[in-house]
Formats: sequence, structure tokens, C-alpha cells
Amino acid sequence: MDGNSEDGDRGRPRQPLGTPGPQDLHGPPRPASYYSTIGGESLSVFIPEDPAIPRRASHHMLRNASNPRHVRSLVQRVTARGGYHLVLLLAPWALIIIGVPFYQYTPPGMTASPFFVSAALIAAPFQSLRATVAVALAAVSADVLLEVFNGTAEQPEAIIEMVAVVCVGVIAVVVNLSIARHARRLRDVTTVAEVAQRALLPTPADDLTGLRVATHYQAADTEARIGGDLYALQDSRTGVRLMVGDIKGKGLEAVAVVATIIGAFSEAAHDAPDLQTIAARIERALNHDGLHRSPDRSEAFTTAVLAEITPDRRRIHLLNRGHPAPLLLLSNGIVRVCEPANPALPLGLNHLGTWSDETLEVDFPPGATFVLFTDGLTEARNARGDFYDPAERLSGRAFDSPRTLLTALTEDVARHTGGHNDDDMALMAITREPHDSGLGTDKNDEKAFDRGEQPRSTQHR
Repeated sequence: MDGNSEDGDRGRPRQPLGTPGPQDLHGPPRPASYYSTIGGESLSVFIPEDPAIPRRASHHMLRNASNPRHVRSLVQRVTARGGYHLVLLLAPWALIIIGVPFYQYTPPGMTASPFFVSAALIAAPFQSLRATVAVALAAVSADVLLEVFNGTAEQPEAIIEMVAVVCVGVIAVVVNLSIARHARRLRDVTTVAEVAQRALLPTPADDLTGLRVATHYQAADTEARIGGDLYALQDSRTGVRLMVGDIKGKGLEAVAVVATIIGAFSEAAHDAPDLQTIAARIERALNHDGLHRSPDRSEAFTTAVLAEITPDRRRIHLLNRGHPAPLLLLSNGIVRVCEPANPALPLGLNHLGTWSDETLEVDFPPGATFVLFTDGLTEARNARGDFYDPAERLSGRAFDSPRTLLTALTEDVARHTGGHNDDDMALMAITREPHDSGLGTDKNDEKAFDRGEQPRSTQHR
């Protein structure tokens, strides 16, 4: 027929899928098998990224796709990685599947090419190269087969549509390759960031006399592993001195502040007579470098907890400058919040005035663990908006090492937030050995905690 006439091939009513047409020489098509092939290719490419689903398992699940139990198992495994992963996996194939009946059962003037084009473009930034190529080929094949099936493949409009789908498929593959190249560069930058982090936040010795130490740092953005949280530990003649802090701000400026604070702490911790002197030296270093000076200096500060474990390991002295209160977990599972009676301003705000630094003295019985953290832990929220409470989560529990405690804590907060945390976390745990011979015994200290006695505090100006 004449393609320009009203009764031309382009205007002929489309044959429903499954009904033999003039171009169908092999009987009715088998859309279920065709779609399964598409789905099988997608699953075999995307799902193996999850180690819980082996590459061959996708083909096994495809063969059992008619079994509802297997379908539910597939959905549960995929959604365990997050609901959006399931959407990114299925969206391109869903668009192709929707486009086929849309083409068949809509008026002749309607076209399904937007469905096929969108499928390739969605796959490009979110799926692997093989998956993107599979989606692009499926989209082109679906468009071409539909035009051939309906006898309209030689019409100018159909040719333009098919060429457009092919071009977009090629563009999608190029975009995927470009994203993969940038991802490799980002991994290189991340490696450099990890080295810088180790230089700024060196891992303390994990076995001091009578103590075991563990630290953990976790950035909010896993692709940029240096943030504004910090920790430091220094053994000195007056005891083990340590610090955990949180800098207001992110980026290179925060990294510079971290370097200044850790340098000032390391220098002062050797010979400063007390924690107040260490805090004053850190303030002086910050003011000298001008790292906290901005148009609004009230927005530039660092919260921190400074602590000193006495040489006999029986006491902990604390100085809290606007930071979340640390915890003391006893060997019997009792948790004590080491919070001063009077809060103090963070570091970097001494231009607002002077105040008395309150030093808190806490008994440190054998087997107890001293836990410090930043607000990335206490401000972590779940889907309902509930904050994470480390004191409640640790209460009644016992751990064989500080490393085990921090591992359990980070895994628990990940479950609480669903794996998404918007702030950095710096954690430090110090356990006093249950049998610290030569450093004195203090069974009365643990009894005092059991009776609920409060820590003692003193003020210094």
C-alpha cells in the first residue's frame, strides 16, 4: 500500500501481541518468554553486586519465577540493600515492558519511543556497563520488532524513531563509561584522603599499661573520609591524656582546624599540669592561627572532651567543653553518664568572656570501659526521627574488649538509621584491665557506683 494514504501501513490497526500478523511467519510471539529473557539479563548483571546473591542464583530464580515463594525471596534479598536499589534495577525494564502494549493498543499517532529512550537513560548512571548495554539493546530490539511486526518499519516516521532509540542507546553507553571513569578517579582521591586521615588521626597504641584502647572514625559521606571530628591520645608522666572533639564546619577548613587542635594537644599533653592548661593552649593556638575568625565568630567553634586517666588507673579527670557527655560502662553492665553539673562553652568562644572550668573526677574500677564519642552518634535518627541513645543501648551489656564494643556500637547505630548517617562519628573506648597488678585495687570504687554515688567535680579558674 501507499504509505502516504490513510490506509497505509503506518495507519493500519496494530495486531495485538500473541495474534499472528502478516509479518509473523513463525506463529504468535511469546512475550512472556521474551520479557523473561530481558529480566534474566538484568538480574544476571545487577544482582551479583550483592554478595548475598551469587551470579548463578539469578538464573535459578528466573527459572522459578512462576513460584511466588521464589519471587518473594528475590524481592526480599534485593530490598535488603535498600528500596531504591530495587527501583533502579526494575525501572528500565518496566519502561520497556510498558512501552510494548502502549504501542500496540494506542491510536496510530501515538509512539512508544519515549519509553524506550527513557529506559536506556535511566540505566546509564545507575547500573553497570553490561546492564546498560543490555537495556539499550533491549530497547532498540523492542522498537524495531514492533515496527516490523506491524509492517511499518519502512515508514519515515518509524525509521526516525528507530534511529533515535539507537542514538540514545549509544549515548547511554557513553555516559555510563564516563561515569565509571570519574568513579575510578574518585576512588583514587579517596585513597589519598585515607592516607591523610591516618596522618591526622593516628591510631593510638591499643595496649597501654593496665589499659586497652580502641578508636573508630566514620565520615558521613563515605566518598570523603575526612570530616570535622577528631580524637587524640597521649601518654605522659601525669597519666594518659586524651581528647575527642567535633569541629563546626566541613571541608578543607575543618581539616586545617583538626591539624591545629591535634598539634596543640600533643604538645601540651606532655608537660601541662592539668586539663585546664591544655584547653587554654588549644584556645591560644586556634586564635593565633586565625582559623576560628570569621564574620560571625559565634558560628566557629569546637566542642571537646578532655580527659586524664591517673597513673594508678583508678581515676578519670574530665573537662567538658560543650560536648556530648562520655559514658562509663562497668563490668556488671551498669552505665554511668559522666556529665558535669555546669556546662561550659566550646573551644574557640573565649572572646565571649571567661568562666570557671569544671573538672569532673570519676572512679575507674577494674573491668570498666570509658566511652567517648561525637554528636554523630547521639544525633543519629531512625525513620521515625528518634535519636540514638548510646547509654540505653549499652546498658546491661558486657564486651570482651573495647574494639568489640565499638564494633557493636557502630553496627547498632547503622541498624538504627537504616545505614544512613548525616554526620561524622569519632569514637574512643578505653578499658581498664580487670587484673591490673601493681596499679592498686579499688573494689570500693565499683561498690560506690553500684550504690549510685555521683562523680565528684571541682572548679578551676
